[in-house]
Amino acid sequence: MGSARRYRCSHQIIYEMLVALTKKPLGKTKLCSRSNMPLDRCSELLIELENCGLIYKVREGNRDFYRIAETGYVYVSLYEKLLELVPFSGHGKR
Repeated sequence: MGSARRYRCSHQIIYEMLVALTKKPLGKTKLCSRSNMPLDRCSELLIELENCGLIYKVREGNRDFYRIAETGYVYVSLYEKLLELVPFSGHGKR
């Protein structure tokens, strides 16, 4: 018996990544793991999110960490409001 694979749209994936970063800054591997994404796809999305200004990267010691930017908080808030208006099935909060 395998578990059913759940489809997530790109907006939900972005939302889940940003929510993970609201708790604390995360390195790439931990962020990808918490977002349930393979590292290669997650790395591409992180670049896009940085370019859009939703997240930013900071260097601490010899490691890079990602933090949510102010526009990332706006995205999270708007996405949650959208879910209140139109509760898509399978797009519940975690």
